[in-house]
Amino acid sequence: MRRYFKQFGDVLEAVIITYKTTGRSKGYGFVTFRYPESTNRACADPDFWQNGFERKGGSVGFLDQLLY
Repeated sequence: MRRYFKQFGDVLEAVIITYKTTGRSKGYGFVTFRYPESTNRACADPDFWQNGFERKGGSVGFLDQLLY
């Protein structure tokens, strides 16, 4: 996942959420970019949505919006 998102900018953290009992993926994860512009580039790229990534709940949250 980190390798895929690196094309949009510096990735600080990339985590795939797994079940504790099996270790299998729950089908979602989180990526933290160094700069908000990287998030905007990722979300604006049409290939991003076609590579199996989906908007759950119809929105994408931004860390800077949550902190202020």
